[in-house]
Amino acid sequence: MDMIIEIITKIDTFLLSGFHALAEKSGDFLTPFSKFLTAIGEKGLIFLVLAVVLMLFPKTRKLGVCLFGSIACCYLISNLILKELFERTRPYLSTVEIFQWWAAAGHVQETGFSCPSGHVGAAMAGVSAIWFFRNRDSKYDKLWLFLFLWPVMMIFARCYLMAHYPTDCLLGLLVGWISAFLAWYVTEFIWVLLENHKNAAFPFFVLNANLINLVKRYIAIARKRKSAAQPEKAEPETTDAP
Repeated sequence: MDMIIEIITKIDTFLLSGFHALAEKSGDFLTPFSKFLTAIGEKGLIFLVLAVVLMLFPKTRKLGVCLFGSIACCYLISNLILKELFERTRPYLSTVEIFQWWAAAGHVQETGFSCPSGHVGAAMAGVSAIWFFRNRDSKYDKLWLFLFLWPVMMIFARCYLMAHYPTDCLLGLLVGWISAFLAWYVTEFIWVLLENHKNAAFPFFVLNANLINLVKRYIAIARKRKSAAQPEKAEPETTDAP
């Protein structure tokens, strides 16, 4: 087992040396780009925000629930289970050489363990959830494959910044896909239950309620009540001239 880990580490280090060579040849041109990708991919927040927006409307609520569930599942598996199980040190904390590569790539501070990559996992979970709900009958069906450029770009950014080993990112891809599949399966099961009881109050609300319209309606009602509660201004008394 120790021999296998040593071989994997050597392969990882060799691949990271390629990212370092790219950083040197590009003159740090790719550093801001990698930092930007890392920032917007943090904790899968971009997909969580998208999920909340999608859940506001009945036509997209199912996708929103699946998307939210896939990110939550990925976080649970990756950050709370596997990272604590593997306890793999960040690359730049493992050797002096990689620490120097990390400093040259922008010295972005990281917390927690390295394996698997949470950024890559969240990216894969998000795009996979959207992929499962694509329109398979559309002639543009294959264009949805471009979604998977996002996790690929995230792998590049995380390895370029020496935040993860390449194998951390590969495991992140696997965790992300599994998380999206589980969320899709559970969401489909929930929606079958809702459809079977769609005449009941709560299932009907989940399937049909437009939350934007509900908020607008409540605001309008609140304004009417507020205006009705305000006392009418008394008109000033007029006196007849002598």
